[in-house]
Amino acid sequence: MTRITSRDPVLDRVAALPSVSPADPTRARVRARCHDILIARHERQTHRSGLAGMLVDGVLGFMSFLYLAGAMVQAVRLIAAIR
Repeated sequence: MTRITSRDPVLDRVAALPSVSPADPTRARVRARCHDILIARHERQTHRSGLAGMLVDGVLGFMSFLYLAGAMVQAVRLIAAIR
């Protein structure tokens, strides 16, 4: 392993650069915008609750049950055909 004894001026200048961090107004603006987006998303999702949301969930659950029941019937038929 070699040791470099000479200093690189470019690396020294890069090391001396200040760290990048957002200004307080920028941070507050981004935070407020993100909170607004999250609140809007939450309001859209809560509109699905209630009777219509329960109906959609019930229909999807029933359709899933029918699909799985059909798959089970096909699996039993396949097993019976193999024997």
